[in-house]
Amino acid sequence: MSILDVLIPALQERFPNRGMRIKQPGEADIVFPAAHPEFGDLIIYDEGEEITIMVGNFTHFHVGHETKSDAAVEITKHAIKYLDDLFADRIVLWNGLLGFGLGHRPRDDRDKAGSTFFRRKFVWSGPLPRYK
Repeated sequence: MSILDVLIPALQERFPNRGMRIKQPGEADIVFPAAHPEFGDLIIYDEGEEITIMVGNFTHFHVGHETKSDAAVEITKHAIKYLDDLFADRIVLWNGLLGFGLGHRPRDDRDKAGSTFFRRKFVWSGPLPRYK
């Protein structure tokens, strides 16, 4: 059983109204279309023993598991937890002046101030306001 055999049905059940697209020839394995055009699509690739999650125009990370017998289930749990937080705007991402993604972390009080001249902050639904 591949990771996608477990991941795809779980994502379809958990996020039925997010416009998820499943691989067509020559495409990524799973795509969630961006809620805001500046954010970019969320893309998931099956890498065999792990998945790679491309988080819009900002960052990517790998999700794997050491125990092969339950790897697909554990990877799916981790991916769903992250997507729950991302889609609920509980994760903030940022980029620099040139637009390159610089990172992501859970959203907290530091994000009330919003973006600065040197760094723009985003959540899934779009950019946070700039300082005034």
